[in-house]
Amino acid sequence: MNSCGKLMGLLCSTGLATTAAADAVFNIWIEAPKQVEAGESFNVSVWAEVSGSVLIEGEGAMHSFWTDMIATGIGAEFSPADVQFFCARLSGTPEIGALSGVGGSQNYYSPGCQFWTSNPQLLFETVVTPIVGTSGLMELSVQPVAGQDSMIDWWVDYMDSISVADTDPGSSRNITPATVRVVPSSGGVTVFAVAGLGIVRRRR
Repeated sequence: MNSCGKLMGLLCSTGLATTAAADAVFNIWIEAPKQVEAGESFNVSVWAEVSGSVLIEGEGAMHSFWTDMIATGIGAEFSPADVQFFCARLSGTPEIGALSGVGGSQNYYSPGCQFWTSNPQLLFETVVTPIVGTSGLMELSVQPVAGQDSMIDWWVDYMDSISVADTDPGSSRNITPATVRVVPSSGGVTVFAVAGLGIVRRRR
């Protein structure tokens, strides 16, 4: 089966891919600051790593991904994604609390493209801004695009166009979210303290 079409036809590069049966383990995680101030924008990166026997079956590399990023707990705004290490790219649609439809793919035979074989691989980066006036815990995670099962695909052997997806038999997918504590801005606390000091002075 053409795994490009199975996963994300919009990003499919030229050439057919044959699905491989293998014990591929896809680990996906989000990196973000542990704590930010309310209203402060911060950078978030999404990474993926593949393990299992697929790593010794041929010439391996990240094939493609297609995902939604979501924020829960505290509302957030997202910038369009920076998908740097893929030939075909989808920067996603920013929404309140989500960045929908971020994707990328690469094909060894695509002309004029840098082909990356890194593992782990940076999938994309985005800038997140907590909704003004909110504080608390924000959890950032990724999930399959609505109506899709697969989220990520790996070239088992890109020379022979053999790939495996996270929903293929024998494969598994693990997602580790990031938790960010959003605290009241220090500027607000300082203003409050100065105002309090003025009251004390007047009482004297």
